[in-house]
Amino acid sequence: MHYYNIYIGGYGGEVCWHSISKDAYNYFNENNEMLTEHILNENNDVPDYADLTDNGSKTWDELDNIDHEYYCDYYSAHITIEETDKFGKSIGNVVEWEELEKFVEENDIETEFKSAETIKEPYYVQIFSAEKGSFWDCAIISDKEFDKSKLKIIIQESINENDGMIQSILYDGIDLDNNGGDTRGKGIDVHLLEN
Repeated sequence: MHYYNIYIGGYGGEVCWHSISKDAYNYFNENNEMLTEHILNENNDVPDYADLTDNGSKTWDELDNIDHEYYCDYYSAHITIEETDKFGKSIGNVVEWEELEKFVEENDIETEFKSAETIKEPYYVQIFSAEKGSFWDCAIISDKEFDKSKLKIIIQESINENDGMIQSILYDGIDLDNNGGDTRGKGIDVHLLEN
């Protein structure tokens, strides 16, 4: 048997979209400097009709009644594919720290791009926590040596962003489980939006 780990890292983040009332939209449109402080629970001195955090009981990552995504940006990602023994001890790298987009092009890796969904709510906030680090950690057990041509990467366009989010990774037709990543927050942006 052969054992492999796929690591994908780079830049990305966690994004939440949350619908709000017209009154809340108008309040924060006039008091925009308070929006980020309120979302981060640094200032909950807002009128009840504009309170998005239930007086501080909700954190920013719970404001996601439209959508919530955690992703690595395909266009800034790098990939490492490591072979290990059955106990997880490294034997060597099949691929070592290559730019993902270049790796895909040079190895004719199949990709599938999906369009972003459209937000229909009239008023909403977008909360984006920019992060950097490792986003994907997948294990493969195979009776054959690693075959790059069996990889497939599903990329979804992000709502209101230019990023291409790595949504899933398949090997030989099997959707690989992501064992999680290890990222560091680099900052939070909050946007007030209307359709």
